[in-house]
Amino acid sequence: MRTAIVTILISSITVGGLVGCSSNAGTDTLIGAGGGAVVGGLIGSGSHSSAGAGALIGAGAGAIGGLIVGTTLDSAEKKKEKQERDAEAAREREYYTAGPTYQGETVTPTQPSITRDDVIEWTRKGVNNELIIDRIQQSRQVFYLTAADENMMRDARVSEDVIQAMKNTARR
Repeated sequence: MRTAIVTILISSITVGGLVGCSSNAGTDTLIGAGGGAVVGGLIGSGSHSSAGAGALIGAGAGAIGGLIVGTTLDSAEKKKEKQERDAEAAREREYYTAGPTYQGETVTPTQPSITRDDVIEWTRKGVNNELIIDRIQQSRQVFYLTAADENMMRDARVSEDVIQAMKNTARR
């Protein structure tokens, strides 16, 4: 009888650990309950010859402990994700409000020129194509792109729409 209970409990721990839940709290509760049941069953059968009662008590204690640990882990993960989102949002706000840069210096409205390198950098940072095109148009900068310039920009994954917007400035 004791062997059957232990086998069932070990099987449930293995299956619970493999299947898991969508949260740390759920998974850790399952693992804690299973582990507690095994330990409680072994202790109960060894000291009082009542493996079932020991397994139930162990499962309850393990479930509570697993829930506490899992909830703490979930909370820490959510806090870290929020900090990462907030930091990314702050970087984006700073980037979009700082305006274009040239050689590490912010280009102010009194310096309307932007460069090919600015456009490549904006593309690399994932700035929306429409925003890049708007910056090109607002700058009143005239671009005379060579075939080599265009190829370099394509290699840097600058979109054809942005390259065309730069070429169109030469027709002003």
